[in-house]
Amino acid sequence: LHRERANVHWISEDADNSELTITVEHSTDQDGPFELIHEATYSNGENSFSWDLSSIPNYKTNYLRFICKDDANETIFTSEAFVINVKKGFYSSTQVEHISGESTASIELIVADTSLINNDTYEITFNKENETKKYSVRNLNTDQIVIDNLELIEGMSSPTFEGLRLNIVDTEMDIDYNQTHFNREELEPTYNVFFSESNADYIGNPHVKSALDWIVVFNDLDTNSDGSWKNVGDSALFVPSMQEGECPFRIIDVDNNEKANYLIDETRNLDLANKKWDFEEWIIFRPQGATDATVSYALNFNFSSGIIPGAGDTLYIITYNPIDSNDVYHFTADDSYIVSVKDEAITPKEFELYQNYPNPFNPSTTIKYSIPDVGKEHAPFVQLVVYDILGRGVATLVNKQQKPGNYEVTFDASVNRRITSGVYIYRIQAGEFVKSRKMILLK
Repeated sequence: LHRERANVHWISEDADNSELTITVEHSTDQDGPFELIHEATYSNGENSFSWDLSSIPNYKTNYLRFICKDDANETIFTSEAFVINVKKGFYSSTQVEHISGESTASIELIVADTSLINNDTYEITFNKENETKKYSVRNLNTDQIVIDNLELIEGMSSPTFEGLRLNIVDTEMDIDYNQTHFNREELEPTYNVFFSESNADYIGNPHVKSALDWIVVFNDLDTNSDGSWKNVGDSALFVPSMQEGECPFRIIDVDNNEKANYLIDETRNLDLANKKWDFEEWIIFRPQGATDATVSYALNFNFSSGIIPGAGDTLYIITYNPIDSNDVYHFTADDSYIVSVKDEAITPKEFELYQNYPNPFNPSTTIKYSIPDVGKEHAPFVQLVVYDILGRGVATLVNKQQKPGNYEVTFDASVNRRITSGVYIYRIQAGEFVKSRKMILLK
């Protein structure tokens, strides 16, 4: 359902040809609770009513329950799941300004009724009660609260307010694999940064996630005749010796603009325990200021391909920050919104591979891509393949010629039990166009 009003139709019959009381209820869960949206008495046959969706959020699963009653009997029927997505237009993400806070959440501003767009400016604020987050929206021009302390539910928009709807996508604290990257693309397959709650996977206890961002800046990896680094970048604490050693890089805590707090783990191969970072040794990040055994993410490298960082090569490690009470957003509902159109009706002007959605995902996710009309005699041959972090192919999603257009394909990890939680890379090659993106499977 895509409009502010929807016509609900049904056919009801009574054996005695008596009138029936029809009660219609709505829920986003098949098991309820259901809320009353309509009740009236109807004669036998086909009937309908107009359902006002302005107070119903956009959501992926919705159900209608029909209760049909006469003087003696009652029949209950629940519909199949359906989607509500009231959307006549939308604004660019740049329309929403992050005034304060550190959240990396995304906010989609949807136009539900173009006639009500008023050029006013609005403010979004948040509060957190235990594990429940709620948000409010205030019209700064009229000083009226138009959304009051509404619970933030994943995938559910706000009801319509003054012609608008909000869809707020919060993030969990974790590594942002879409933004984490080396400055040189050929170095992308050489690293793995991850989090595990188990101290069996790497040293430290407890393991906690952190919302810090880091950069790892390499020097030349040349060594002296004794094996020591010619160009030392930093010193770090080595485990298990708990002594300082040398590293050919420096790691900076970007948020605090200071040297990062990290350990070098030499326990995995004690033959290399020389208080000098070796390629095989893991880097263990710690929350800034931690002096005990508390650690956060682990980083390791694999340079077996022969591709290694040079002087100035930089790995950017970016994390997601969830919404908290310090986050404030502003937006103005002006006439710059974009009227919704069907993607299929537009021939794309350039090749593109889009970020999968949802991401992270379990068990399936959608990958979209675009193929332009390049004016050649034959359509390009398209390959879309999913790889694990070690570069092994785990699924071929597309392997054929395709005409210009916009496409989407589903990657379902449940069909192969060998596909486990972790980071995966999906790569498209269409003619001479090649592009890769990362996605995260959380089982």
